Amino acid sequence: MSIESDDDFDLMIIDKADASQGAQQKWSAPRPASPIDLTQDVKAEPDARGTISMFGQDETTKIKNRSPEDVRGKQRAFSRPVDELPDSNHLQKRKTELLTKGQDGGLNPGEVAELCQLEVAINTAQGAVKPNQDKHVFEEVKDGVGNDKKDVEANSKKTKSKRRNPEQQRSGPPKNAAEYFARKGQEIREKKQKELDKQSSVNPAGRPKKAKFSAKALKDEEERRDRVANIFQPNDAIQDRAEMGGTQREPVFMARTKKDQFEQIKAAIPEGCDLRRTKTQQKDTEAASEAWGFGNCKAIDNEWKLKGMNTAIHHYQLTAAAWMLERELMQGWDRLPRGGILADVMGMGKTIITLSCMIGNRPNDLLVRKGRGATLVVCNNGHAIDQWMNEVKTHCEGEFATRIVHYSSSHKMDVALLQTFNIVFASYRQIANSAPTVDEIEFKEKELKGDKKALKKWLREEKGDLLKIKWHRVVLDEAQQIKNHETQSLHSCLHIDANCRWALSGTLLSNRNYELYPYLKFIGCEVGSFKEFLVKFRKGSKAEANLDHLISAVAYRRTHMDTFLGRPIINLPLTHPTHQYLRMSKEEMVINSMVEECFRRKMMQDMAAPGAGPRRKSCFEMLLRLRQAATHPFLLESMMREYMTLDDIRKVRKRLADLREGPSMYDQIGSWTKRHEMSGEHAPLEPFGQSNFGLHFDMDRHMDYLEKVELMELAVCPVCKETPTVPIKGNCEHSFCNQCALDHLTTAGKKCPACKKAIGKMRPTSILDSQSEENEVRGNDYYGYQQALDNRTTVSHFLDISDSMPDVPVTPSAKMTACKETILRWQAEAPNDKIIVFTQFVLVGKILGRMLEAENIPFVYLTGKQTKDQRVRAVKGFQENEDVKVLVASMRAGGQALNLTRANRVILMELWWNHAQEQQACARVFRYGQIKETHFARFIVQTPIEDRILRMQADKIIEIDRALQDDGHVIKGLSMHEILQLLGRYRVKDNRAVIEPDYEEYDDDFDDIISNPDDWDLEEEEDLDGFVLPDDTAEEGSEVDTDDLNGTMVLSDDSEEE
Repeated sequence: MSIESDDDFDLMIIDKADASQGAQQKWSAPRPASPIDLTQDVKAEPDARGTISMFGQDETTKIKNRSPEDVRGKQRAFSRPVDELPDSNHLQKRKTELLTKGQDGGLNPGEVAELCQLEVAINTAQGAVKPNQDKHVFEEVKDGVGNDKKDVEANSKKTKSKRRNPEQQRSGPPKNAAEYFARKGQEIREKKQKELDKQSSVNPAGRPKKAKFSAKALKDEEERRDRVANIFQPNDAIQDRAEMGGTQREPVFMARTKKDQFEQIKAAIPEGCDLRRTKTQQKDTEAASEAWGFGNCKAIDNEWKLKGMNTAIHHYQLTAAAWMLERELMQGWDRLPRGGILADVMGMGKTIITLSCMIGNRPNDLLVRKGRGATLVVCNNGHAIDQWMNEVKTHCEGEFATRIVHYSSSHKMDVALLQTFNIVFASYRQIANSAPTVDEIEFKEKELKGDKKALKKWLREEKGDLLKIKWHRVVLDEAQQIKNHETQSLHSCLHIDANCRWALSGTLLSNRNYELYPYLKFIGCEVGSFKEFLVKFRKGSKAEANLDHLISAVAYRRTHMDTFLGRPIINLPLTHPTHQYLRMSKEEMVINSMVEECFRRKMMQDMAAPGAGPRRKSCFEMLLRLRQAATHPFLLESMMREYMTLDDIRKVRKRLADLREGPSMYDQIGSWTKRHEMSGEHAPLEPFGQSNFGLHFDMDRHMDYLEKVELMELAVCPVCKETPTVPIKGNCEHSFCNQCALDHLTTAGKKCPACKKAIGKMRPTSILDSQSEENEVRGNDYYGYQQALDNRTTVSHFLDISDSMPDVPVTPSAKMTACKETILRWQAEAPNDKIIVFTQFVLVGKILGRMLEAENIPFVYLTGKQTKDQRVRAVKGFQENEDVKVLVASMRAGGQALNLTRANRVILMELWWNHAQEQQACARVFRYGQIKETHFARFIVQTPIEDRILRMQADKIIEIDRALQDDGHVIKGLSMHEILQLLGRYRVKDNRAVIEPDYEEYDDDFDDIISNPDDWDLEEEEDLDGFVLPDDTAEEGSEVDTDDLNGTMVLSDDSEEE
């Protein structure tokens, strides 16, 4: 930041004899005419440009032609008594107009200068200078000194400020942020003009002087480059904090004045830190404390209390909020838009920083009367809006906190009503629905044959209410929602009409060239089209430098690794991130290997078909299923029904039956000590909780169900020789059509025409037992809620079958068993700690609920399908109810824009290529306000497909991993041959493509299938960690479609709840 303190309002008067020769000559020269005439009470009239002038219509001309004597005579008006000064009403009126224009559209340099001089004139006219007191300050200095040398000397002893130009006049402190930054802007302009004047000098040869770079300038440039690099650098706040270890204790401050505050700050700076950077940060903090105007920012014990705020903010938050005010108010000198990108990492208080800016730059009365004073905040979903509204009510005072609203088109909120609020909250979906799509606009443009006026009128009529308002400010929360420049999210947000535009995101970038464009386009930078942006900022020798300079001006980012005033910028308790490396159970491997075999068979059939071949999408859908199998085999139900033959099903049933007396699931996943690579021994839990979940793996009835489904599909009615419709069955094994059986029994006899057995009593054929059709409700949370499976997907019959056996726990998996042990150990270690379990799948969440229910651990769900009341109840219950210990949350519903610091332990059930999304989820607990040490657990199950991926090159690993979890991502640089190798050993045999298993058959030695985790190479473990793509976010619409997955029930929380 370049904000500097402006709290010195005294002047130094020096004797002419003490001045330099150059100064004496300058002071003796005739002074130019004053741009403001204070001697005439002239009524302000609009000039030809429609602006209000301080002069009469011919007064400007008169001033230009005045003699120096006339000018000096006019300037003596400053030393006259107040009662002789002109009426200041018209001066105040002009000041108000300029301030209004400054908030509405920006001032030009001349108008900013006029505003500063108006402030001086009004203070003088209203008694800022009393008659005959400090007269020498404002009197005409004909010879460069005052009339009374004794007064000058006496005044020189009293003042201890820096020496200033005697032509400068005393002005009072700025009353608000607008006045403060108007003055700062003028100072910057004057400084730049002096630099330009200095640079315009040439040497005798007529060439410009060679630029000189001081050590300070080089250091500043180095710091600017560091700031830019910080924006693009991948960040893992959890791991960073773990590597930092213990931190110094925060000093205790007792300060109620700025002087005491800064003295204690200086005394508390640790030894050995970067003194230059610390000094700059202290200077920035001092300047920031003045930015809200005189008396509006007060020191309170190492924090800052802003007028209009209930909550005090930290030093690093104060400087960020002051930077936001600077971007909104100090216009005309950098030709950049009002607003910018606040990209502090999650948990540093971007919300309260933004609210501090809103309080500091509230619209004036004129803008409010015109309906242009409201702020629009756009959030990801209703969860985030609820959080924002709670933050406003907590941190802001009085009327500002009460005049807020969550927009709803169904509540008849018209434009006039919305304009009366301080803040209006809306979702990205509501904004997208308020604007025509790009295709619609292009179609209309062709229809109107390029008539821009007619197109503009049509657009105005088609826009929704949110896009018809002229907003004072727009804020995009979680701005990565507009990351894809081709989506409706960005397109609709560009239609928002606002003075100031802000994008907030803690997970901003992964590809600096491409993903910056939407953010810069939104805030109003002149970047042109996407192609033009690439040409300007990607190609050419100066492209990168141009981009860096632009980013350093409009973006502001700090991470947990940064220091402020010699200490960590945010001093959170220690983190404990862990990876648990699990064995997949033998039972899971039986199912996994059979599914792989079915996939290989399907791929070879496709390759053998003439003129056809395997489709990439089908391949990756199969690979996705295999990865899902590492979480729970129930996720494979639809694929098992589609690809397994009757023989496959019976083979799996037999192998599972052979393993029934083998070791328990808990014994197979590996000990707690070995999974964590810990020293010492941790004995297994005895007993393993209150239930048998995680001990015995039983899917016999589930496989029986699949067998019946397959038999039903293979069945042929003995009468009509077709697949039975409304099938019924007698004593024999054959199924009849209901009508065919009736006809046959009444006409042809009572024996089956196929097997000649007596048919006997007929009954409807049912795949599921009657017991499973009347299941007891299991898995409801503390408030009796449980999300239903989406109607668009196949109901999980596997789960229904488990629910039909109340005395038998749900079938476990290695991950579910490890999750149970982790929760039990954490609860025993710290009974008062609370836990969040994140998952991507509805089905996994329902299984977790049944496991927690069996263990008598009270829990609540948080999903995207809950109503607002259900969400509020779940979050409040988790935060405040001591009985509720666990929150089972979807990655999207619970992983963004929520403050859940009541929890301090997190479990991530699935690996995710989107590292930024994992960071978002973990930041719900690892953020400002967390007072406990935090624990994070991720499960890694080694499977054959993971082993194959690890054998590929690192860049291809990332591509594959991303595609397996993002249906919208297009694989690049991978041949079909490489893709097929992910399913096994690919080779050509007898001129035919063959994919063979690349591991031992299960009938031989199960222990050869999975290598012992104790023997895993540590470098491979680090590679597994690399499965998470650094610092990226899912593009809009990139979630795997639930219709395509047909039964895996991917959690999707993008729907608007109301």
